[in-house]
Amino acid sequence: MTQIQLADCRGKITFLERKMAKLSQVELGLVHHFKNGMYAREMRVPKGTFISGKIHSTGTIGVLAQGSMRVWGEDGVMKTVAAPYIHTAEPGFKRVGLAIEDVVWVTIHRTDSTDLNQIEEDEFIIEEGGVDMFDFATGKMKPQYELDRNDYHTLLAEYGMSEAQVALESAYEDDRLDVDLSVLGVELRTSDIDGLGVFATKLFSAGDVVGVANFEGKRTQFGRYVNHAAKPNVFLSSAGEDLVFVARTRIEPGQEITTDYRFTLEVRKCLA
Repeated sequence: MTQIQLADCRGKITFLERKMAKLSQVELGLVHHFKNGMYAREMRVPKGTFISGKIHSTGTIGVLAQGSMRVWGEDGVMKTVAAPYIHTAEPGFKRVGLAIEDVVWVTIHRTDSTDLNQIEEDEFIIEEGGVDMFDFATGKMKPQYELDRNDYHTLLAEYGMSEAQVALESAYEDDRLDVDLSVLGVELRTSDIDGLGVFATKLFSAGDVVGVANFEGKRTQFGRYVNHAAKPNVFLSSAGEDLVFVARTRIEPGQEITTDYRFTLEVRKCLA
């Protein structure tokens, strides 16, 4: 489809969703399943119910285990599907559907988290505030590094800071402390987000300490080179008088380690 056609379909679905929100709402039955790094959300939809799907930032697998539905997506295709039916969904798309019969729909995600709020807010769900994460010109999600750069500029505006100020602080050398990154399972490499970044060379699980950002008042390479991301995979935490980065989610070898500078700034403000 063309950019205009995609945008037109998204606009129609969004308009329809807003109209639906003004009607009486149906309470859907939800059951959550967690196993070995997988999360399956089981949703029970009564016959005659019109539903609108959320926008996912990652690909998912959907399983229609019971019933049948009429589905319309922003690719302009409207079709009827009936159980048993398996659907692999690309990220960034929005769909609406009508339950022709009582429906059981299961959506399967890959995640180490069992915190439903974190899964929705931090990992998978975009929703309308983040619709611009979808590039209508290509029909795909925008590259994550582009989203991270945009959010970084938003952060600077929020805190009244300039890029020059941040660059000057990053280049300051009097508080530098170099540590052996290889024994920690990370390395410095060129980042698509900005300059150098810290990349994992081994697997980190959620809750693992990834590295020390500030030791005895001095910044390590973690403190200087971990880049900002809109949806980061580590957060800053205090360990006595030192600051460490802790994995929020599973981090695969080769993946860049990122944090939210907003949280980092607030932590440092509290410790000042």
